[in-house]
Amino acid sequence: MNAVFEAEPAFAADFVRLLLRTLKRDDLARDVPPLLACVAEEVVPTGRLDLRFREGPWDLIVELKIHAGYGRGWFKRYLDELSDVEHAYLVAITRDVPVGEPPLDADARPEWLGPTRWRSLLKGMQALQPSDPMLAGQWPLFLEVLEQEGSMGFTEPKPELFDTFGRARLARMHMEEFLRAIRVPLLQSLQTACGGSDDAAAFYFPGGRKFSYTKWGRIDIPFRVPAKGGGRVRAGLIGWDSPPGFVVQPGGDRRWDKRMEAFSPDVKDAVRFLMSRDFDARYMRAWMPLDAKLLRSAEFDDIVVAWAAERFRDIVESGYLQSHLAVEDATADVDEDSELEMEA
Repeated sequence: MNAVFEAEPAFAADFVRLLLRTLKRDDLARDVPPLLACVAEEVVPTGRLDLRFREGPWDLIVELKIHAGYGRGWFKRYLDELSDVEHAYLVAITRDVPVGEPPLDADARPEWLGPTRWRSLLKGMQALQPSDPMLAGQWPLFLEVLEQEGSMGFTEPKPELFDTFGRARLARMHMEEFLRAIRVPLLQSLQTACGGSDDAAAFYFPGGRKFSYTKWGRIDIPFRVPAKGGGRVRAGLIGWDSPPGFVVQPGGDRRWDKRMEAFSPDVKDAVRFLMSRDFDARYMRAWMPLDAKLLRSAEFDDIVVAWAAERFRDIVESGYLQSHLAVEDATADVDEDSELEMEA
């Protein structure tokens, strides 16, 4: 963003006009010259200035905040750097509610125009257009990335998602009811895949009525393989995207792809085998989308259990359950929230 302002003085002037109008200073916006030189990260005796726009009687310093509050002493430091010109101003643009507001006498300083939020500028910035064709094509994509990654903060409430959140408790209860209905068939399928005896596999939590939850949207049934120790297998629901999915996963949550080089040969062989059976490379999960057509099927639960039974056989055939990694997984606490999904 800063590079665009530095490269295009007319674009920089358009941005300053937008900024002033957002601050309800249309009177000043009308006086902005056609071109403004912009310097990013200007080094001054007291530190660095995030953005500085200058031309003739104009000197506008902008303090930018994405993931931080105001720094100590920033207000006086920035004001002291302003030139002695007619239009010398200080502005702050923040991602969230500003932390550490300027001193109480800020209103007595006419140079201080106040703070605004990135979200207040976003629509106006989307309407700006650099003169360079390449920059003009990249600009909206750049803003889209900033918004999606959260750098612009909470830009706009989505009523449909708030409505979905309002039904989250009912949705979770419904998912739990479904898992309770298939928990015994799933265990029996896993026991069959592991040799057929009752000792081949068991619920991690006695009776299978307690589930494992993660804050990023998974509810699953963890199993012990064999019943009194050894490896672990999960089967359950993930709702982090639409449609939600039913997943089967060996072991605990880890980034398998990032650890591949450190795995022993037997684990590498197991991973390659599971990937050949459509387990994903990142988290080693087999994923069955639960779309509307499948949910309307009268045999929905039977289809899910049959699909899971095939995945259980894949895990057994891979040899993973005999590896040292399976033993490591057996010592982990399955009821802890996993943060790994945030990387996906």
